[in-house]
Amino acid sequence: MNNTIIPWNFLMDSSTPSILTPTHSIPTPIAQQKSFADVIKVSCDVSQLPQPRINGNTIAVKIPEEEYQAGLLRCKTHLHGRVILSKGDAPVKFLDLKGKLSARWNKVGKWTMISLGRGFYEFSFSYIEDMRRVCALGSWNLNPGFFRVFPWTPDFNPTLQRMANVQCWVKLVGLPQEYWSPKIIFSIVGV
Repeated sequence: MNNTIIPWNFLMDSSTPSILTPTHSIPTPIAQQKSFADVIKVSCDVSQLPQPRINGNTIAVKIPEEEYQAGLLRCKTHLHGRVILSKGDAPVKFLDLKGKLSARWNKVGKWTMISLGRGFYEFSFSYIEDMRRVCALGSWNLNPGFFRVFPWTPDFNPTLQRMANVQCWVKLVGLPQEYWSPKIIFSIVGV
C-alpha cells in the first residue's frame, strides 16, 4: 500500500486521495530581539568612551585621535565625485551611474560608491593605483551630464560645496599650428 503523505493540497493530483497525518511540530526557539546597545555591548565597553559636553547650544564630543587617524588612513584610497547636469536634465539614478562608471572603469579593480546627496558621491578603491588612475582621468561625459572626480578631503560636506570648475568646449577656428600648446590655449581660453 502506498502511504504517500502530501500535506499541501495544491500539490495533489485530484485523482489521488491524500493521507493526512498529524504532523509533529519541532519546537523552534523564539529569537530574542536584541537592541542596538546589546549588539555593540560585546564589541566595545561604552564606559570607556568619552562623555559629551555641552558648550552653549552645541554638544561637543571628543574623538579619540588614534581612531581618527585610522579613519584618515582608510580614506587614502577614496575619491569624491559629482554629477553635473544641464538645466532640465533628469537626475541620474544611483544604479544607472554605477553601471555607466563600471563600463568606463572596466580596468579598475574592486570599488564601491556611496551617495552623499546633492549629486556628490564618495568612491572607495581597493588599490591606491586604481584610485590614482581614475583621478588622473578627471571627468566623463555621461550623456546627459558630466561626471567629475576629485581628490578626497577630510570633513567633506556636500551642502557647503560651490561650483568652482565648469567643463566647457571651446572651438578656436583657424588657430595656427604654432599656437597649439596647452599654455597658449589656456591663456586664450582664460580671457
